[in-house]
Amino acid sequence: MHTVQSTLATVRPGVLDPGAASAARIESGDEGSLPRHPGPTGRNQLRYGSSPADRARLRQEYPGCPFQIVGPVEVTGAEPGDVVECRLTELRLSDWGGNAFPTRAGALPYDFDEPYFHDFRFDRTRTRADYVHGISLPLDPFAGIIAVEPRATSRQAR
Repeated sequence: MHTVQSTLATVRPGVLDPGAASAARIESGDEGSLPRHPGPTGRNQLRYGSSPADRARLRQEYPGCPFQIVGPVEVTGAEPGDVVECRLTELRLSDWGGNAFPTRAGALPYDFDEPYFHDFRFDRTRTRADYVHGISLPLDPFAGIIAVEPRATSRQAR
């Protein structure tokens, strides 16, 4: 079993980068664990109840980055053109999430003059989230991005 912790060294702001150093090397058939995958923006720095100033600092530090990537995990011996199969055997959510939009971005970029962020807690079973004013949303979690890094070119490689 290989474990890849979410740290500043293993979490990248939403960019597939063929020059990124491997966070782990595994053999074909090995199992891995990512025990604390980051939430959106800020390389695990965003917390439930973060202040508007903290959120603004993270948006400035990671502009245009709505998601985080952990890895990459290198499969020893894998070559370009090989098929890499990943199976998710378990997915556990944290106890909170959020809904956000910075100014001049998203689906309604000019409808709001102030950025918005709303934290909400998930129920114990992680099947519903109590949002606001009695609105409860069903949850259907997904893993986010699972991808193979693009092939490096001499210009992209580090």
